[in-house]
Amino acid sequence: MKRFHIRSIILGIGIGFIFTSLISLIYFAGKEPAKNISDEEIIKRAEELGMVKRSSIFENIDGSDDTK
Repeated sequence: MKRFHIRSIILGIGIGFIFTSLISLIYFAGKEPAKNISDEEIIKRAEELGMVKRSSIFENIDGSDDTK
């Protein structure tokens, strides 16, 4: 069995870092960063996906029939 040298281990780690960074650069090159959207747009989209506001849950627990 061959003995591992610290130099070859460090070289392998360095090559791995370089390879990973190149792959991530290629992968994320076409991606746009998060668009500037307002809080209202986020809340509107979340409600479309089924988000329920905490205040409406507590109102329903108190006995009111206010459902949205």
